[in-house]
Amino acid sequence: MALYGTVNGTVNRRRILNALSEAPKSTYDELSEQLRIPRRTVAREMRQLSDQGIIKRIGSDKSGYWEVIEE
Repeated sequence: MALYGTVNGTVNRRRILNALSEAPKSTYDELSEQLRIPRRTVAREMRQLSDQGIIKRIGSDKSGYWEVIEE
């Protein structure tokens, strides 16, 4: 999997992917608290992962979940 960005960005993305694999219905706030990184960082990293086709949102924002397509 191609993860681009800073060292911290790569580490954050790996941690986010691992967390989503375990709990796909996690929200940005839950991931932020669990991983102890700012919500804004979670949102940015997840947007990049989605743009790269690594994760995909299934269903609505409220009742949907994240699918890790490529790890």
